[in-house]
Amino acid sequence: MREFTFVKLNLLFHHEQLIRGKDDAAIDFARGHFTIGKETVDLCLDRIRKLADNCTGLQGFLVFRAWIIAS
Repeated sequence: MREFTFVKLNLLFHHEQLIRGKDDAAIDFARGHFTIGKETVDLCLDRIRKLADNCTGLQGFLVFRAWIIAS
């Protein structure tokens, strides 16, 4: 089910613009805030920087978070 959903997203967005993660901090705030969160933010900023470098007249960008839960 997850691959099917990811294929749908791949049709909407370029694969280099999608960031997937499976890590979960559950009830461990420190792990989520300092470890997993930092890695995700760094990855997002690198992707945004790469996209911005390729633009000549960048006016803005949109970052959103989505939870896709397979049943």
